[in-house]
Amino acid sequence: LPWGRFHWLLFATCGLGYTADCIELLLLSFAFPELMKEWGISKQVMSLASTLSNLGIMIGAVAWGACSDCLGRRVVFLCSVALTFLCGLASAASPSFWVFAACRFGVGFGIGGNLAVDFALFMEFVPLRLRQRVMMLLTMWGVLGVGMIALAALLLIPSCGWRVYVGVLSLPSLLLLVLRTGVPESPALLHARGRTEEALQVLHLIALKNGSPLPSGIALQPAAKQEGDEGNESTDDDMHSSSSMSDSGSASSSAESSPRSCSNEEGDDVDEATPAADRGQDQSRSRHCRRGQ
Repeated sequence: LPWGRFHWLLFATCGLGYTADCIELLLLSFAFPELMKEWGISKQVMSLASTLSNLGIMIGAVAWGACSDCLGRRVVFLCSVALTFLCGLASAASPSFWVFAACRFGVGFGIGGNLAVDFALFMEFVPLRLRQRVMMLLTMWGVLGVGMIALAALLLIPSCGWRVYVGVLSLPSLLLLVLRTGVPESPALLHARGRTEEALQVLHLIALKNGSPLPSGIALQPAAKQEGDEGNESTDDDMHSSSSMSDSGSASSSAESSPRSCSNEEGDDVDEATPAADRGQDQSRSRHCRRGQ
């Protein structure tokens, strides 16, 4: 479908998701001194929070990516950002460092799903000719996240402390959760699962939001039907190959029986009591065999 109003809204939604991910990834760099002072821990111990967060991203990308193929893009799209928001907000109220580190692992696990599904879902809606340019522009939303972190750290940490700082920076994930409820399921995934009617409904919804009719000539053939046709074609091929093998087998059997019949006709004497018509047929078959040899 051509680029329109729906794609601009989706671009803003997915871009905000990338901004929220960058905020949650980088906010600890400004909060480390305050955390170390409050809990009396060293830099080495404090670095475990960042390590666990990155570990959660790695595991989450694999887990959420697999779930998106089974459950659908939209479900993972919503659940991953909800987990990011809840764990981010819980880390602001952590009573100890280890609870804080566990919450940051949950934040990383949610971000892993955001990054994996966010880009996949967005690219499945974007026209093919625009994907490279739009993907590059989507990553620019991360710059906005870095600016928001620096501004929040300047305004909130000296006056309100690190807990308010971490809690406020979790709010973009809440806003993202609200916006993502209006994003439909990927029509490409629906079509791949054989849910052609639902895929067409999504395409009509996109065309309606863009204010333009659905282009004529769009028809989606059910994926299940295509698989059935392939199965029928393979069955027909097997039948043709079986018939060809049977024909070749009968031809070889005829070729093997011909020399034996010819030798019997040549070696055996014709019975005197055989009728003249039968003797004539035997003689003609004998001449035919000699010509073939």
